[in-house]
Amino acid sequence: MNKLKFLPLLFLSFLLLSLTSCDKDDDKDPSRTSLLTAKKWQGSRLFVDGDDWTSLTDMDETFFTFNKNGSYLFSFDGDTDNGTWEFASDEQKLVMDKGTDDEHTVDILKLTATSLNIEWQEEDLDTGEKYKVEMRLVHD
Repeated sequence: MNKLKFLPLLFLSFLLLSLTSCDKDDDKDPSRTSLLTAKKWQGSRLFVDGDDWTSLTDMDETFFTFNKNGSYLFSFDGDTDNGTWEFASDEQKLVMDKGTDDEHTVDILKLTATSLNIEWQEEDLDTGEKYKVEMRLVHD
């Protein structure tokens, strides 16, 4: 008979323990840093001032790798470059190579678990003409 008195208490203890052990962070979306640094981003499409230039480049040789330590590796048409990156503007922009002569800002148009679309402005060194470049990258 005494054992039956403790059964509801044991059940209640088990219920409370299981409710408090649930982590609310499990439902959170991954951080933008986690999304950006999860894998190597493979080039998919290239646009210059809205015109599709994908067929003019070897997108199989185009990729970005962003590392959690703030470094990156970029390959475009077989040429590679590396440097540093950091978020700016509430993680809507990337500042590449901050504090150097090569510093430039890249707008993040889209960042999901499988897609990264970025855009930046370039200037033709001969004519001074400015144009926008959009690169779409993917990974599975």
